[in-house]
Amino acid sequence: MAPLESDKMNLSAAEKSWLPVFGSTGKLKMQWSCLLNRKSQASVESTFEGVAATRVRILTTWANTVWSRMNQVAQHQITEIDELAAFLPLLKQGLPDASEVFLCNDQAGLVASTHKVRIGTKHTQLDAFERSKKGAFFAWPLP
Repeated sequence: MAPLESDKMNLSAAEKSWLPVFGSTGKLKMQWSCLLNRKSQASVESTFEGVAATRVRILTTWANTVWSRMNQVAQHQITEIDELAAFLPLLKQGLPDASEVFLCNDQAGLVASTHKVRIGTKHTQLDAFERSKKGAFFAWPLP
């Protein structure tokens, strides 16, 4: 029998200890379940690997689509902030997953945004703003 990929996982102590010992999904119940289902463990692992690969493919396609749309905007020779401000709602419409589309100046000030009340404010995630100067990336809001 080939070794399972899950046996190769390099988990930290915190990752290994998050599951409670008791309860319907605790370590004891899960260990018993794994013992009873040990013959199908490779099949289950293979299924989960397939699901994970599909999710990666979907997210990669989504990210590439977003960057493609952003590049299309960059291709337009928009030189005036007012022109761009008028164009941002159309861009946001093409990016239904985005809650806001905005443009910052060199000092992280928002000069155009689809969320009008934020125009003139400073970008709140300065580390993300600095990272944006190095190239394309996605930033999710921090809790």
